[in-house]
Amino acid sequence: MSPGRAVWWLAAALGAACGDDTAGYAVRARAADADGHRGVSAAVVDSEEYGGVRFMKYGDCLLGGVLTMEGYEGESLFNAFAVMGRGVCRVAARQRARPDPPADALLVLGLGAGTAPRHAFEACGFRTIDAVENSTVVAEFARAHFGYPRALPVALDDARRYIFARGEGTAAEGEGTCADGGGGGVWDYVKALLPGGSGGGAPRLYSVVLQDLYMGWNPLNMLTQDAFARVERAWLARDGVHIVNFVGYSPTPGAADAAAAVNTWFARSVAKTLRTVYAAVRCFRDGPLDASLAEPSNIICFAARSSELLQQPTPADPALGAVPLAELPYGWHQENFHHWEVLREADAAEEPPGHPASVLTPGTDLGEYAASLDATAAFMRRFVRGFLPEALWV
Repeated sequence: MSPGRAVWWLAAALGAACGDDTAGYAVRARAADADGHRGVSAAVVDSEEYGGVRFMKYGDCLLGGVLTMEGYEGESLFNAFAVMGRGVCRVAARQRARPDPPADALLVLGLGAGTAPRHAFEACGFRTIDAVENSTVVAEFARAHFGYPRALPVALDDARRYIFARGEGTAAEGEGTCADGGGGGVWDYVKALLPGGSGGGAPRLYSVVLQDLYMGWNPLNMLTQDAFARVERAWLARDGVHIVNFVGYSPTPGAADAAAAVNTWFARSVAKTLRTVYAAVRCFRDGPLDASLAEPSNIICFAARSSELLQQPTPADPALGAVPLAELPYGWHQENFHHWEVLREADAAEEPPGHPASVLTPGTDLGEYAASLDATAAFMRRFVRGFLPEALWV
């Protein structure tokens, strides 16, 4: 089995926990009390397993993982980041074919390891990429250890504050703030550390806004109708596309029991909320439509003003989409992720009883979604801990 094939299997399943054996693992960088959060550590960890993998760990979450083995360097270990990166390129190809295409420009809300925007830079020619990241440590790690280009600016700020600041003379117009409410000296430091800043002059509109803010929990204040509408009105160029990644349970075809209703309620509501803002929305899991539907996964939604921008190379084939990962060739998902489509608008007519999808707003009682959100966070915590020894999670 090739190294690439082996690591495909690694990312396809939870796998055995590593225990406390740290042999074969090397900590390349570490930050205790990361970003001033007492007891929260961040680290870059290399593993010799499966030929070579590098992880970015923050608290109880993995913000990225790339291959380091020869011939696969920099490729994403996790399907979701590959889908997002390839999705940006697929959207750009559609946009470039329009009679009056928008200029290629990507706004990244949540940098993490920078895998998806780096793919847009390297594979499909994006040179205007602005990122917003609320962690100094994460931004440093992405550049120093995950190949995120130093020429690309990164603004240190909270994503929601950033998108609503435009026109108020704050981060969106180049002054910048940091996640703890500071500014000035911290922002000067960041501009020196991460060249470029967010620039001044006329506000830039983006052909693609890529939103990926999951850090062990879903950032609920960025999955609301007002947040989506703010991006659509203030940040997207004409023919722009908003890509939103979150983690949740996908509806299982034919499932109508109470558990399915509760577990999928949040994901169905996110999709419904997007559809109140955009005329066209298509969502995809980062894995097959098989037995794993009973588990939460990354769900990547593409939203646009026109359905033409979201057309895929071939019609989605549910049978092909249900083939287990272990039976697919390495890298299959990069060109075929559209077969993993979920949360279709037509599915809304077959919602399980008792918990119809709702439009999420700042006033939504999120306690109603607690069971689904708690189950999602618990599963993802168990999942990521299988990739590193317990001693490295301290």
